[in-house]
Amino acid sequence: MSSDDPSPIASELPHLRRYARALFGAQADADAYVSATLSALVGEGAAHGPREPPRIALFRAFHRISHVRAPGAGPWPDDVDGHLQGLSIGRRQALLLVAMEGFSPADAALILGIAPTEIALASAAGGIELEAGWPSSAAAGLRT
Repeated sequence: MSSDDPSPIASELPHLRRYARALFGAQADADAYVSATLSALVGEGAAHGPREPPRIALFRAFHRISHVRAPGAGPWPDDVDGHLQGLSIGRRQALLLVAMEGFSPADAALILGIAPTEIALASAAGGIELEAGWPSSAAAGLRT
């Protein structure tokens, strides 16, 4: 690959950083895990298998090394970040991978190492939980 061609992994880094920020709630924590992910990939010598898309490989590597904290006691800020941090870990991961990052339930399941039906259920439950935690006027704004 020439130096003029961006790596498929490099082109996904802004997406991984966004996902990690939403998952962890703080950019510094997110960036530390993204950096550790990249170091792990370099140490492995190959970013992904021959049939695994680079985006899936990157997010899978991230989940192999990251340790998501359980939601702490609130109160969380009354904004999207606060409400996301209040979700259970599994629901937060599933919701963010499917709704924010646009992965199919099958791809999200591959990333997290669980069944696609579990992703669909966790994502739906996370969306309901997220919406239920907001005042009705704010939740109505999400649907428009």
